[in-house]
Amino acid sequence: MLQEQRRSARLRQLCFQQTPRPYKSYDLGVTVVEARGLPGLKANGLKSDPYCTVNFERHAEKTDVVEDTVKPVWNQTFCL
Repeated sequence: MLQEQRRSARLRQLCFQQTPRPYKSYDLGVTVVEARGLPGLKANGLKSDPYCTVNFERHAEKTDVVEDTVKPVWNQTFCL
């Protein structure tokens, strides 16, 4: 529950600031939580170094790389 509250607060901070943005009429908040069922792409076939890219219109964000796993957890929020 606390993690959900922190995520919501962070999203509000990123997307709903009271600064004027005349060039943009919308903001999209995206939280990348985790990935499942990824293939192992390293030499041993059991691990990968996954990341996620989120694209919207002409804006793109990339999560951190999580090394040596096929079950990455990011919990990263982006405002596009």
